[in-house]
Order: sequence, then structure tokens, then C-alpha cells
Amino acid sequence: MNESQEYESQEQPFQEEATNVNGNKRRLTSDVWNHFDRKTIDGEVKAECKYCRKHLAGSSRSGTTHLREHYTNRCKR
Repeated sequence: MNESQEYESQEQPFQEEATNVNGNKRRLTSDVWNHFDRKTIDGEVKAECKYCRKHLAGSSRSGTTHLREHYTNRCKR
């Protein structure tokens, strides 16, 4: 596998299913989910950073912009 193929395989979008507020399941397609794990803590869905372990809002209504900003600007990897 050459370097460009390796890079492409690492950038595959995250495809875990999530339940939204209406109870419907849908796939998480944002690439930001490659850097976060979804966890339920005290009945709330949280996104846990894989690098600094900080918990941020992770419900389907929260969007992913705050997660991307955390990963690119604030997280001390």
C-alpha cells in the first residue's frame, strides 16, 4: 500500500448508526466522528474526544461544528 492509498483509507467517513430525537436511526457521516466516540452518560449522549477524553454534546441536535472546532483548535493532541 503506498502513502496516498494509506491516507485515503484513514479518511473514510465514520459510519456508526445513531438514534435521533425522533427515535429514527441514521448513519453518522461526518468525518469528525473519526476523532470522537459516542457515549451515553447520565442519560445524555456525549461525544468523547479520542485524544484528550473531554466530553462534548453528542446528540443529533447538536451538530458537529463544535466537535470540529475542538479537534482542530482546542484539543492538545
